[in-house]
Parts: sequence; structure tokens; C-alpha cells
Amino acid sequence: MFPQFTTSQLPTLNARLATQGYNHVRGTDFNVLFEANQKLDALTQGLSVKARIAYASTDVNSKQVFNFTIPTYRYNSLTDTYAVNLRDGSGYVYDPYNVTGNTLNNNNNVNLQAFATYDRTFGDHHFSGLLLFNQTSRTYYTNLTDIFWDPTRTGVPEKFRGTSFKVGYDYKGRYLIDINGAYNGTDRFAANNAYGYFPAVAVGYRISEEEFFKKLFPTFSLFKLRASYGKVGSDVAPGGRYIYAQTYNQNGAYSFGESQQSYNAIFEGTLANPNVVWEEATKLDIGLDLNLLKDKLSATLDYFHDIRSRQLFEPGNVPLLIGVSLPRANLAKTQNKGYDGQITYRDNIGKVQFNTSFVFSIAKNKVLENTESQPYANLRRTGQPIDQPFGYESLGFYTDQDVALLNNYWANPGNYSTPPVGIPAYAL
Repeated sequence: MFPQFTTSQLPTLNARLATQGYNHVRGTDFNVLFEANQKLDALTQGLSVKARIAYASTDVNSKQVFNFTIPTYRYNSLTDTYAVNLRDGSGYVYDPYNVTGNTLNNNNNVNLQAFATYDRTFGDHHFSGLLLFNQTSRTYYTNLTDIFWDPTRTGVPEKFRGTSFKVGYDYKGRYLIDINGAYNGTDRFAANNAYGYFPAVAVGYRISEEEFFKKLFPTFSLFKLRASYGKVGSDVAPGGRYIYAQTYNQNGAYSFGESQQSYNAIFEGTLANPNVVWEEATKLDIGLDLNLLKDKLSATLDYFHDIRSRQLFEPGNVPLLIGVSLPRANLAKTQNKGYDGQITYRDNIGKVQFNTSFVFSIAKNKVLENTESQPYANLRRTGQPIDQPFGYESLGFYTDQDVALLNNYWANPGNYSTPPVGIPAYAL
């Protein structure tokens, strides 16, 4: 019963829950992991190899049963009776339920890893090493009809392959150095740009292991200086997985004949960019770690400075009459720098243990390059923080003096609308 219900409206929630139908979604996960380890001390002590194969599958299906022709009744206060709402003059027609079902998505992930590790100490000298091969293939199925119009959306495996290494050395745990590099490849770029090399180096100095430091500062159990410098890469492509591939769209309308009848058509989508490459970030980090008061008090402080270059950015310095959307290209560069750290104190009172931490971070970023053609300096994004909003500048609120000055300024005050006292005032 729904007194205000008309045939163009849906009835009450109770009626809909009781008779409108349901949507049933079922998900299935399947995961398998195989791993094998082999020590090779017979060749050289500390050497071992490992292989790992992982498979994961997710399948989500849905079934919908629905019917929107729900019988409802209208109350007539004159006759104190209820009458069924009719869709036509002959009587109420109750349609059969509609049943649909489809696969919402199906994911298949295969990951292969093979690596060799080395860890050995010769007196005061400690060496470590890692060589890793990693390959991942992910296939995502959704609406299979999309595979013709946009092959980046469904059914096409997404592949990643990389080889990386790490070599480490330390002397008495006092002087430390790590050198690593990664040679990674992705299918998101054209074959000649698929791979990128990203090296890095890190050094550390545990001053607290020096005898002179132990004598001068006995309360410190750890005082470590460290620094790292290197490059990392990103293959994330905003706006599409395969920027280098040309796609086409459907449902475009072309008109023919004297009647100008429209027909569905295929038209060119965003232009392809076969020259897109990995985004790069050059990172510098200088840090300090310390523990004191029998490790009750600890602190970590870092200074970081990152330069992200070859960022994917959509050009905006071409006329719109080109008639097609331009692809993203490696045009932008940004900077991010600042400090962060944490101070922690832990102790116990009797059998009660407690700890408290103070965490802080100070960071600033700005756009260094983005190929903009903005002629006005105050509207340029170059040199401004990332995602800096642009608009009017707040001057505060109108006061009695402001309103009086405005009334004196206008030659004919009655012809203009003077703002009331208390509303915000803005300027370009």
C-alpha cells in the first residue's frame, strides 16, 4: 500500500524487497604455490638457489532476477477502499521475472621467481649477494565484446619481466655498502622501449661501533649515519594501459542522404604514442638512526630529495582544431623534498609495558616542467606545487569602512549593488 504512488514511480521499499527480485554475486578464489630450495655449500659455502611458481585465479559471477511491475494499491478516502494501480484500462498486468547472468570478471595471475643468494663471513668481512629473475603475467577478463574496440581492456595478458641484483659488504658491521640494480621490462610500452635499467647505491656508517664513540657517549647503543642515491622506474600509464597502441571508438554518428539519417560508425580514438618510455625518479636520502638509554629511546630522521622526470603528461599546447585527442607523453618533471622522522620511547612499570611515538613529516613539491604555453606568469603551473588550485585571492570580509568607500566611489550609488557587511571579498 502506497497512497502517493503513481504508475511512473516505484513502490515502497518493503514491496520492492518482497517482490522485485534479487542480485546474487558469487566469487571463487584459487591459489597454488610451489617452491623449491637447494643449498650449494658443496660449490661454495653460503650459496643457495630457490625457485617459486605461484598461480592465483579469481572468478566472480552474478545472477539477476528482477521484475519492476509490482502490484500496488491506492487508498480512496471518499469510499474508504483500496484500488489496485492499473497500467492500462483492462486491468493489472503482472510481467514474468527477467533472469540474467554474466561473468563480472575473471583474473588469472601467474608469477615465476628464480633467485640465487649468497651470504658469507670471512673474519671481520661480511659479503652478501642476490640475483633475482621475476616474471608476472596477469589476464583480466570482463566484457569480451570490448576486445575488438579496445584490446587494452580485456582478455589481453599484462606482462612484466625483470632481473635484479644486490651486492652487499660490511666490515665489522661498522662500514656498510650496498649496490643494486634492476633491469625491468613491461608490455605497456613498445618493444624498443620496453626495458629500463635502474641502479642504486647505499652506504652506512655505525659510529657507535667505534671505540672512541663508546667511551665518549656510553648511553648510545646505536648511532648510524646512512645515505642512498639511485633511480627507480614506473610503467603506470594514466589514461590507458597501452599508450603506444592506436584504438578506435564506436557509436560515432555520420549523417547521409537528404534526410540526414544518422548511422553508427567507427572513429579514431586518442592518438597512439609509440615513443613512450618508463618514468624515472632520482632519489636521494640522508638519514640518522640512534638508540640510547638502553634502547628505551630511539629516533630516526631522514632528509629526502626526489626528482621525477619523463612523467606522462597530456600536451596542452596545441590547437583544438587538430580534431583528435593527443596521447600522453614523457614531458613533465616534478620535485619533492623534505624531512620526516620518528621518536619512540618504550619502558615498563612493573609488569606493564608501554611505548609512545612522535611522528613528523615536512614536505614540499613543485612542478619543474610541463610544456605549458600559459602566457600569464600568475597562471603558470611551472614552479608551483603539484595540483595547486588557481582562483581568486581572499582579501577577508567586507567591513563598514569598505562599504562606505564603495558607496563614495560609485557616481550613482543607486545604480549599483553594494555588497553587505560581512561577506567574503576576493581579488584576481
